[in-house]
Amino acid sequence: MNAPFLPRVLRSYQERAATWLYERDAAVLVAPLGAGKGAAALTALAELIRDGQRRHALVIAPKLVATTVWPQEVAAWPHLRHLRVAVLNGSPERRRALLAVAAERQLTVIGIDLVPWLAAELASFADDHPLFDALIIDETSRLKDPSGKRARAPPEGRGAVSDALGPDGDPASQLGNGSVHAGGDHH
Repeated sequence: MNAPFLPRVLRSYQERAATWLYERDAAVLVAPLGAGKGAAALTALAELIRDGQRRHALVIAPKLVATTVWPQEVAAWPHLRHLRVAVLNGSPERRRALLAVAAERQLTVIGIDLVPWLAAELASFADDHPLFDALIIDETSRLKDPSGKRARAPPEGRGAVSDALGPDGDPASQLGNGSVHAGGDHH
């Protein structure tokens, strides 16, 4: 006999994390693997969009996480299913086509391996009209070396985004080195 389907609802700590993220322009959320950081970040984003504070977020994640986990998170949570999401992957032509219609959705996800490509593409966008007005970096530890090409490539300093959230499951990568913390709060 199969157990009855129970709709997914945020746990109280995820609700607190979503509220905490909602209230900040920049933040790093550190919690153990599987604690629901992605759902909390997406909930904060959905509420910011609902309240007219944001339009479109860019999610940067490890390649496999970007192509599978983030789209599944949106589909798995009833309160997030209204978000339109696309993954920038495949050929450069396909990625450019998806980027061209990015304004039609609320969430664009890209693998960290393609961030240098995206930064080059966004260089032609006007600084005063960002395509993305929020940035979510999953596994910020991948950007911890400030001299590395991945750390230099995120488009946040190029007028491409205005807010940054960073869910990460590795507390040691976040605290003390200052390379990810860009004026926001650690939580």
